[in-house]
Amino acid sequence: MKMGKNSITTQVFYAGFGALVTALCLCPVRVQAQGSIGNNAVYNTSGNLAGSNAYVDASVYDTGSGDVCADILSSFPSSTSTVPMVVIDARGITPKPGKCTSSPFPTSGTVPSVILLPTGNITIQAVWVLPERTRVIGEGADPTSAGTNGTILQWAGSTSSDYMVQFANSASSCPVFGIGIENLTLDGNNTIANGIENICAQERSYVDHVSLRNFEGTGLLVDTVGQGQNSGPYSNITFLGTGTSAVCANIYGSGPTRGIHNMKCVGGGGTSEVGIYLDASGNSLEDISLAGFADGILVGNNPSSTVYSARGNVLLNIVKAGSITNSVVHICGSLSTSGDCSGHGLVSDLSILQVYGNGAANGTIEDDTISSGSTSSPTLVMDSQVAIYAIGEALGGGKSRFTTASQSIRVPSWLVGSGQASGSCTGSPKNQAGTLYSDMSSGPNPDTLYVCNGSSWRVVD
Repeated sequence: MKMGKNSITTQVFYAGFGALVTALCLCPVRVQAQGSIGNNAVYNTSGNLAGSNAYVDASVYDTGSGDVCADILSSFPSSTSTVPMVVIDARGITPKPGKCTSSPFPTSGTVPSVILLPTGNITIQAVWVLPERTRVIGEGADPTSAGTNGTILQWAGSTSSDYMVQFANSASSCPVFGIGIENLTLDGNNTIANGIENICAQERSYVDHVSLRNFEGTGLLVDTVGQGQNSGPYSNITFLGTGTSAVCANIYGSGPTRGIHNMKCVGGGGTSEVGIYLDASGNSLEDISLAGFADGILVGNNPSSTVYSARGNVLLNIVKAGSITNSVVHICGSLSTSGDCSGHGLVSDLSILQVYGNGAANGTIEDDTISSGSTSSPTLVMDSQVAIYAIGEALGGGKSRFTTASQSIRVPSWLVGSGQASGSCTGSPKNQAGTLYSDMSSGPNPDTLYVCNGSSWRVVD
């Protein structure tokens, strides 16, 4: 009987304990409110649970309308003093057409921000003016002309002469810093002329992994007169133009940039189109492919209203990937006969390395700063591949030049062959003083280097 009594007492104890635990679990626990809608919960300096507006989930502002722009705008802190920087995550929003009637950025009192855009087609009806220290990041760029992958900003506005995205909005606010856009597609929808404009964003301002498609005007414009200098790099960009006036990129002004690196340019096939205008100093264009233009890269095409120089530029690995009706690289000068050169730029210290012409009509390189001989026609380098073409500073009667092209006319070259060089070095292109010749034969004087003194070969000791 004693053991039975203890067993009953134990059962009553556990039953009561279980009821107490259940009651505690069901009772609400009072905690401090998290703060504004969309904010993450953090512990503040007092050890209490509070809201943090450093990271905002923009999807909580969306009521199913799919208005990405309005949701982002609602996510910005109401006061710039409450947070030094905000990350606005809009990736949980499903974009719907007919929305985004205004820019998602406040017109004043903005804080540094990172905007994370969702995948899908976001139709916008107003220009996006990115404030200082703003980064817009999508879910990937689609390099095709009508693909639907990643994040796509597609123009649906009524105007057709603006830029879809502007780095700051006027020269009066220059300079600004830290504006970037990456991993998305801008689709002009064949109605808007231009893609991205930077007139005053400098250090830490860039474009990366962006596809620019269906534009009839300029895909990327960098104005270093308006203080866009020292911006970039502009990298991993695809441009697919339409119409007969499409321009892949335009860099002009008086200052340098971090350059354009890895850009694919496809124009609309017009006879006066230019792939890239390079009309500023201290820039590099690297890994560029070009198709569907008259000239691939035009150097020193100074606008008639202002004289700019094109000094200290480097072109590296430039490839003709399709139709080029004039030249892959066209250097403007006093001998310019093509309509592409509206001005005659001050070009010097230009280094061109690895250009692949593949049968361009007017040669791989057209140099309008030096004549081809007794005539006043420009120098055309017709080699299908040119390893080096360099223009230096002005010395005496002209600028120093050097090339490895075998078909150059009045530019000193470096030639390679099997056999000794002797006697006269006349005859194009070997009649240029300064031309080098390497004897690579296995004869009595292997690996001998010769130089042409304008009339005969001389061994270089």
